[in-house]
Amino acid sequence: MNSLEYTFDRGGSEHKLHMVFMEGTGGRPFVFGTEKNTLEININDFWMARFTVTKALWEFVTGTTANHSRFTGEHKPIEQVSWFDITGKEGFLEKINHSVIMEEIRKQLPGKTVLFRLPSETEWEYAARGGKSWQDNFEFSGSNNIDEVAWYKNNSGKETHAVGLKAPNQAGLYDMNGNVWEWCMDYYTLETNRIPKDGSPFLAGGTDRVLRGDAITMALFIVPYQNDMKLFRMLLMSVSGSG
Repeated sequence: MNSLEYTFDRGGSEHKLHMVFMEGTGGRPFVFGTEKNTLEININDFWMARFTVTKALWEFVTGTTANHSRFTGEHKPIEQVSWFDITGKEGFLEKINHSVIMEEIRKQLPGKTVLFRLPSETEWEYAARGGKSWQDNFEFSGSNNIDEVAWYKNNSGKETHAVGLKAPNQAGLYDMNGNVWEWCMDYYTLETNRIPKDGSPFLAGGTDRVLRGDAITMALFIVPYQNDMKLFRMLLMSVSGSG
């Protein structure tokens, strides 16, 4: 199945969660990192959220208003959320994995047990570079023209914008550059060779977590994970069953 959807209502307005199927590397690894510091990574199949989590989805799942966010608008990304707001006990991921959304998603994937989580950094980069089209080697996610695909300092007006207004990348994912930073599951490490070669997150410990999605360079960025920062998009993985 190439995509999964769940439709929900917020204040009489219809919203959708879209998950896009990302075919894995199939034994032909993609090259992660920069020219001077690369690693061959094998990626399993997964589903990636077409958009970052919006304020509407955050409020629907958590039952709380998005008072974290600096900017208003239900179609804008939730921002200023900490890594623990997302992954901690009674955090967003725990709630969505026990929600009616998960019940409906599982109906679309009979025979599979699936789980929402944050992407690993290598999964995030693979998705940002277009998945199986990663060798297109665009400068930005889906284009060599940043204005086609990203909100950044020269065109944003110093505020976030509703998701999905720019062009998608080759995989059909929006805003992989620009608008806001995105949390990954990994701890940060300077030692690239410690990063798992199977696409799983680097969880060996540390004090910093990884953020990706810089509007101009798509560069890696790290922050102390206890601080309130930015936003996220979800990955859906199969933990049992076929595929």
